[in-house]
Amino acid sequence: VDKFEGDAIIAFWGAPLKLEDHAVRACSAALSCQRAHIDMNRQFTGEGYPEIHTRIGLSSGYMVVGNMGSSRRFDYTAIGSAVNLGSRLEGANKVYGTSIMVPEDTFSIAENHFVFRELDTIRVVGQQKPVTVYELICAPDELTDDLETILKRYSDALKLYRTGDSNKAAELFSSAGDSTSLIMAERCRKMAEDTSHEPVEWDGVFNLSSK
Repeated sequence: VDKFEGDAIIAFWGAPLKLEDHAVRACSAALSCQRAHIDMNRQFTGEGYPEIHTRIGLSSGYMVVGNMGSSRRFDYTAIGSAVNLGSRLEGANKVYGTSIMVPEDTFSIAENHFVFRELDTIRVVGQQKPVTVYELICAPDELTDDLETILKRYSDALKLYRTGDSNKAAELFSSAGDSTSLIMAERCRKMAEDTSHEPVEWDGVFNLSSK
């Protein structure tokens, strides 16, 4: 654990000791956090308190890690573009109704250990390079037939969305039925109805407007 910052917890793996499975450990920890919330929320609601919801953004890549600051005040921490991306993906969960989001770099390392859903290709605030993002869903033995059907329909709808076929994509997203699919279906309907400007070539990248 690196630090507590406001209502956020920042943590990293792979330093100071090298860990080849850093992304797998991070994904496992994220899923453990969300599982713990289920039990916590059960207790909270039973005692009359509202449920808590936590969003998690993960990112893998080269970072500067070490003691930062001056001789009078310093902190052992990590900085860099990959660190910033993780922070941006935490917030991006709000757009998709998800709880754990990872970029392609993390997905490519951990894809054989967990179930992921490719969500979209986005451009986060403060970075110009588009990034393909994924939702971390569960461990492989937790995948049900119903969930697998939802993920397949989402994947097929995403392909239509990227070709610019908003109407058909909206129908398929809607048929998936989960909250993230319904959010994407609504986006597709708005894109199909938007005639306020001259049509431009669709590059399949969704630009986030906030952190």
